[in-house]
Amino acid sequence: MLSSCEKSDNSAAQAEVQVVKAEKVNLNVEGMTCGSCVNSIETALAKQNGIIKGKVSLEENACEVEFDASKTNTDEILATIEKAGYSATVVQ
Repeated sequence: MLSSCEKSDNSAAQAEVQVVKAEKVNLNVEGMTCGSCVNSIETALAKQNGIIKGKVSLEENACEVEFDASKTNTDEILATIEKAGYSATVVQ
């Protein structure tokens, strides 16, 4: 078995690491009546640029959203939920 001391070019394998400024926001959501409502909101959030994770609870009328603050913000998240047909407010 031969081994080589040559450095291989792993530039393609060495991906640039980006630091994501992740934030979380908790919301009260009004207007949900069933599981389809939950799916509608989660689908709308998943399509929004900068959303890392959106978890909606029908039982608690709540939504927890984790997002990249360099790509979106709370106001845009609220607008996305409103465009989906629901009313949302930030939990303080």
